[in-house]
Amino acid sequence: MSRLDRFLLSEEWCLDWPNCKQMAKLRGLSDHCPLVLSANEEDWGPRPSRMLKCWKDIPGYNLFVKDKWNSLQVDGWGGYVLKEKLKMIKAALKDWHKTHAQNLPSRIDNLKIRLSALDEKGGGE
Repeated sequence: MSRLDRFLLSEEWCLDWPNCKQMAKLRGLSDHCPLVLSANEEDWGPRPSRMLKCWKDIPGYNLFVKDKWNSLQVDGWGGYVLKEKLKMIKAALKDWHKTHAQNLPSRIDNLKIRLSALDEKGGGE
């Protein structure tokens, strides 16, 4: 982490916000680390589910989603049926992802950690 990758705060600011924290994220494509300055830790509840764009490139994805959607039987009004089918598709996709995407987010995170370690080795020059 470079000297530029820090916040500059006044004493008054620190007195007003005593629980503030600075956190440097992985640098990604930039040559500096993105910084996060947080004063309060908010609990926003569970993270929403995500679908990676690359999943659609995996053979069998479109067929899996179409077959699963057509096989689900839910009774009720349109909005309720849509909500329940999406919830069931989400659960099925989580299982499908484990077997077909070979844990892609974990591989991405590991590569980011390796990149960060290499960056720190080179930062001492």
